[in-house]
Amino acid sequence: MKSHATFMIYCLIPDTNKDPGFLQARNIPKGEAITNTYTPVLWGNRARAAYLASSKLFTCRCERCLDPRELGSHLSSVRCRQCQGGVLLPPSSPAETVWQCESCGENVAAAAVEAMVRAAATMAKGAVGDAEELQAVVCQMTRLVGECHYVTVGAKHSLVETIMAGRLHGEREREREREREREGLFT
Repeated sequence: MKSHATFMIYCLIPDTNKDPGFLQARNIPKGEAITNTYTPVLWGNRARAAYLASSKLFTCRCERCLDPRELGSHLSSVRCRQCQGGVLLPPSSPAETVWQCESCGENVAAAAVEAMVRAAATMAKGAVGDAEELQAVVCQMTRLVGECHYVTVGAKHSLVETIMAGRLHGEREREREREREREGLFT
């Protein structure tokens, strides 16, 4: 019996879904390489690149990682403060130190953009579990880095989870109350 060792190719537009196991996400023609992602798909390019470089020791060259607009998602783009309508696109290589607005051409130092992103991420960490506070943080983050930036999207996701967890908890409490009422009628 022959055994074959295989490795999946990393790609941010994967063919598989690893939860649970490796489920096929699309029809894969015979002989085509199977791809998977090692990072959350909602991370921005720079966060993914840093993680892959330090933990997997490679640089991804897939279509999304090479596109500063991330296939139109703009998860890494930051709101331009100069023109208010455009977004600052990340540099195409880590060696470049300037982000540029695709609308007005404004240049911003990478260090300044990274400081804004760190500030937004810090805001999000302080509001975990409190829906009202998370909603306020999402508004602040939207003004700071933009509504599509991955840090804002993550905070929006946390807000939805918090709201739904509260509703689920409230529904459980109502069900327990109804159960107690039924028990009271039959004793």
